[in-house]
Amino acid sequence: MRIRGLTVLLLALVVAGAAHGDFEEMTIETAGLNRTVSGTVNILKTTRLTVGEIQLLDQPSVEVMLELEVNGERVVMVPGDFDIKAVDTSFKNKERQTSVELRSHVWGCPVTIYVDYYNDERNQYQQKSITISPSKLPTGAVIRRITIESLRFVDAVIPVSVSESGFANDAKSAFAAIESKSGRGVCWDFPAGVITFSGKRTLSAYIEPNVPLEKGFKTERLTLGAVYGKPGAAFGCYRQMLLEIRYPALAKNAKLAALRKRFKDCFAACQYLPACAEDGSVDAEGRIADGKGFVLLFNSSSQAGNVVVPLANRALGLSGEVRLSDWTDLAKPVDLGVKNVDEKVRITVPANGYRIIGVNVT
Repeated sequence: MRIRGLTVLLLALVVAGAAHGDFEEMTIETAGLNRTVSGTVNILKTTRLTVGEIQLLDQPSVEVMLELEVNGERVVMVPGDFDIKAVDTSFKNKERQTSVELRSHVWGCPVTIYVDYYNDERNQYQQKSITISPSKLPTGAVIRRITIESLRFVDAVIPVSVSESGFANDAKSAFAAIESKSGRGVCWDFPAGVITFSGKRTLSAYIEPNVPLEKGFKTERLTLGAVYGKPGAAFGCYRQMLLEIRYPALAKNAKLAALRKRFKDCFAACQYLPACAEDGSVDAEGRIADGKGFVLLFNSSSQAGNVVVPLANRALGLSGEVRLSDWTDLAKPVDLGVKNVDEKVRITVPANGYRIIGVNVT
């Protein structure tokens, strides 16, 4: 049984006599990224992760790991320790949520996990989260770590990182992983947790909540997105994904679409810029082509950020004097005057907001 697009999620195998809520497989589809999740032999795992039909995985994933501490003893639980009890699908607007219920026992006490997948077939990304249901037993149990993703890629997949000097294959600061021959791969975002890319092409994402099991816990969403092409193009895909998940109102704003169309050569480029705030809360990207374009500043903090616009960053290729303008309104730019790229031009970026600074554009 192959369930395409999750349009139907009836557990026919239960009727046929399969144990619990196990299922053969289902494919979670978005525009370019497909994930096939299997429940055969009652073990939840991802067997295929494809971008443009390119299979990125070397082996089935470890779909979730739960690490508890019970009276000083560490207990590690993996999908093989759980029974698949049910699979449910619900909708909110255009987004589909597919929830797989897993149930196990620790020292005779029930432990229930929900693995939730989110997808909108129009997007080039999909998301995942883990929910640990509250349980008063076993007494004193603490949730130490939840591993939300553990993917091992094929050998042809290489990590892609970025710095002021350009793009490199540095696993420690990777934002994406690309299959070298096809140029297709995935990028990721998990600001609430930790993502590592290490060992034999292994991507791991986890969070360490350190909360009592009796309170339960739900992780923030991890996002995986499709990327294509050379590292510069992949970085553009990555930044677009961040825009869509962190600033959805801006991403869907018709005025931004019009601005991109008007300055299409500028927005075809995407330059990495280092964080503009010491705590990393204000990040930036350049959309500069032939000495003109935009610098976009995004503040993920609940506090307003006063930052220096990184005009001198060599990735932008600017020199001498430039005319700046504020395009945050997207329609009526405000002139900010002529500045030298070596000046410290300070801009206040509102809490959880953004600023769009024009460079030599009118």
